[in-house]
Amino acid sequence: MPKTGAAPIIRGIVSEPSDPNNVIEIVHSNPSALKKIVALFNSYSADEMVWCFRPTAITISAQDLDRKVNISCEIKVDLLVQYYCSPDYLGSATGEMTRCVQTKSFNEMLKHVDKGCDLIRMYLTMQDNSSLFYVIVNKQGIEKCYERKITVNTRPAARTIAGEYPLQFALDSKLLKQTIGEISKVAGSFQIRKEEPDDNPLSFEFVNETQESTAIDFRDARAIALRANLAPNEHFSVVVRVAYIKHFATSCIGDRVYVRADRKQPLCLMSFVDGRDVQSGGAMTHDHVFCIRVEIEV
Repeated sequence: MPKTGAAPIIRGIVSEPSDPNNVIEIVHSNPSALKKIVALFNSYSADEMVWCFRPTAITISAQDLDRKVNISCEIKVDLLVQYYCSPDYLGSATGEMTRCVQTKSFNEMLKHVDKGCDLIRMYLTMQDNSSLFYVIVNKQGIEKCYERKITVNTRPAARTIAGEYPLQFALDSKLLKQTIGEISKVAGSFQIRKEEPDDNPLSFEFVNETQESTAIDFRDARAIALRANLAPNEHFSVVVRVAYIKHFATSCIGDRVYVRADRKQPLCLMSFVDGRDVQSGGAMTHDHVFCIRVEIEV
């Protein structure tokens, strides 16, 4: 590998791996982003992360210790430096390969990543595709290699819930962190409330230490991209446990958090990580490598 310090070329999905012995090969130029994502999984005390490999996508999913929160990360593989997925090792019925790794072990492994690291390589081998190895390259051109066998098992990958939500909005991640931090000082839960007509604000309502009802209002509907599909004079509210949302809120993993709320479906929070400009059809567009989704039981 040339040690010029130049940014690696983004090849995305490739038809052949760098090493013919590899059945899965992932190369990414921002190890710190992956480190933050795995740290989020670890903060929810998820025992295991399920890595689901498909020819055109990777999904990482897990549940928290109480089985109340689903965490998933969709990786847009065409934005990776390189991604190879051998069709010969995919399930005939599912068209995918799933491998389960210990969250704590994977998180410990990524502690080797620091600001000087600019490349991470992970792969599964033909002879023993129950092993995941990784290589980290230092920015200064000094190649530091770490190899570690990870215990993996085949198990179904979690599927996220899809459907229409009557209430959708978006908050800057720092504002969400501040809001949840303020609520967590005095309450273990809060209500997301919205009432028709449209000029009524979106509110996070909770009971403070003196048992008084307190509300944090978001009055600028345009600033939070508020969309409410409610009946005339409808009063919408859903209760959220602070413990279930706090890890995501305090991580500030993305610049903005997109929230979907319903009385019957899990509360869905979504954020995008590792943005970059991409040339598509002769024009430059902005896209993200990682999409993080957290679904919380309500």
